[in-house]
Amino acid sequence: MKKYFLYSLVVASFLTSCESDITSLNNDPKNAQEIPSSFAFASGQYDLANAIFDPGTQASGFPFLIEHQAETTYVTPSRFLLNTNSTNMWDRVYVRGLKMLDNSKNILSKEFDAGNEVGRNKLAMIEILSCYGFKSLVDTYGDIPYTEALQQENKISSPKYDDARTVYTALISRLDNAIGSITASSGGYTQDFFYKGDMSKWKKLANSIKLSFGINLADVDPALSKKIVEEAYASGVMTSNADNAVYSYDGASYKNPYSVTREDIVASKILVDQLKQSNDPRLAKYFSTVNGNYIGGVFGNQNNYKTTSTFSASVSATTARGLFFDYSQVEFLLAEGAARGYNVGSVATHYKNAIAASMDYWGVAAADRDAYIAANPYNSAGNFKQQIGAQVWVSGYTNGYFVWNSVRRLNYPSLPVPPTSQLSGYPIRLPYPDGEQNLNNVNWTAAVSKIPGGRDIATAPVFWDKN
Repeated sequence: MKKYFLYSLVVASFLTSCESDITSLNNDPKNAQEIPSSFAFASGQYDLANAIFDPGTQASGFPFLIEHQAETTYVTPSRFLLNTNSTNMWDRVYVRGLKMLDNSKNILSKEFDAGNEVGRNKLAMIEILSCYGFKSLVDTYGDIPYTEALQQENKISSPKYDDARTVYTALISRLDNAIGSITASSGGYTQDFFYKGDMSKWKKLANSIKLSFGINLADVDPALSKKIVEEAYASGVMTSNADNAVYSYDGASYKNPYSVTREDIVASKILVDQLKQSNDPRLAKYFSTVNGNYIGGVFGNQNNYKTTSTFSASVSATTARGLFFDYSQVEFLLAEGAARGYNVGSVATHYKNAIAASMDYWGVAAADRDAYIAANPYNSAGNFKQQIGAQVWVSGYTNGYFVWNSVRRLNYPSLPVPPTSQLSGYPIRLPYPDGEQNLNNVNWTAAVSKIPGGRDIATAPVFWDKN
């Protein structure tokens, strides 16, 4: 019921702002009409953004996978007893995010502006988000249904799984087509939560997503990785925090998910101690104090909510913004690309820009920002994976999906496996949901047979994680 309630809120919130007059939608309940594509787009965007930004209580558990958060009573995520039920990342991206985006695409094809510049821009917006949604699934699980996905109307209820690397290649081509179709001087969906249909921003987002595809390929296909990264950079990625793709919650119909975690989540001692040790000014932006002190909870243990730091007001406010993709992330990816020898500028410059962008986003004073950067400069003689990886980990608070990709790709920081863990090692993928084994067993079995070791386990790498 909760899912349909959320969808009803999405529809209700747009009744007064839609481009078309839809007051007759409910006139004939026996002959339901299609909602405008803008409604389906907004719903898909909302669910995809929430799946990426979720604090870990409902979907992926990304903040727990990177050990930024600890727990009080319900400690299964921090003990790496990973969620394989129907509320996990799989369903939220496939059933809700991608399916609604696919619906918006089908509805758009029947609307009056489907063939003009605005219509092509709308289609590009759908395609960009869809590519990122499928990418997040590949990065999380490995092989996934792609060519037969989202085709219930064609009576494909048990879709085959496609090779993860092949899906990546198809998504990059699809993203290129979307980028090439954008007319930046024309608009798109005005119901867009990120940019209100500003297509110059969407083009930067698309190129930034393409950049993330390219960097993930660095250890499996360096030549292709270099080509993709350099193309994205030349075409135009995010260049400031003004380009950030953020979801703004209204605090009423849509509440920041970090505001509704009850008293289940506290700060992780691992992150708190690192921030304190490095005099990182973001400590006060991330967490609250207990009697004037910052105290982290032991990861994997039950912790006392009253005596442990938790989310700051900046994080837990009902109207706090949700990060989907941001400029700091782009600069870290460019720093890594430059360190790998790609023609995208200076490692040190991108590294500095990335840290500064994170500090600025969190509202750190300029003097404190500059002091931290001066104390933590990039050392060209050092190990680039360790230097960039360390700063991504502390900068990417509330951006767990991006940080988890970085941790796996750069192998840094080396996060400890708690003694209470249900796994023998650190989780580098999520197991498929139980429903796939039960309802799509033949295709699930074929996919599992390709996982290193032949078992659906969290300690087997996805295709691009070669180290």
